[in-house]
Amino acid sequence: MRTRCPIMICASRSIVRENGGRVTPVDTRRPRLAAGFFALLLNSAYLWAFADPTLWYFVQVAVHPLLGLTLAAVALWLLGARRFRPGALGRAALTILAAGLALGIAILVVGATTPYRRLVDAHVAVSAAGAALLLFYLWATASRTANPRVAWAVRSFAMIAIVAAGAAAAAHVGRDARWRAS
Repeated sequence: MRTRCPIMICASRSIVRENGGRVTPVDTRRPRLAAGFFALLLNSAYLWAFADPTLWYFVQVAVHPLLGLTLAAVALWLLGARRFRPGALGRAALTILAAGLALGIAILVVGATTPYRRLVDAHVAVSAAGAALLLFYLWATASRTANPRVAWAVRSFAMIAIVAAGAAAAAHVGRDARWRAS
């Protein structure tokens, strides 16, 4: 039976859209993956900017690997199930982010203490490069979506992430300057 409603929810909890007489499933995990990526970016910006021994900071430290590992697992599943097929730029970003993930796992093993500061800095640098490339990829491909609201949301989130990264970098430099002056 063909439905007249452009969007309906099927029993498997995925959304299906009518597409020229043909009903095609739309995976609802990708927007959740993008929201998780955005949350991880904001969490990372906070960790970089405010390395103060507060309860909120330690909560963010605990949440950071949980977000990273969960996003990696979901992304691997989506890639393996062929529900997410990024272009060459997206694959390059994911490869760089995988290297950042490996460095993050190493930090979980050895700890983020002073003797391993270079490992932490490498994790930050590699992950930031991969995230920037992925943000660029998402920005560039947002206009290909059928829904202009989705494109607007992706670009808005990308701009917020860029502003947060800039603010975090400025706060980090200011914090280091104050620390060195004391």
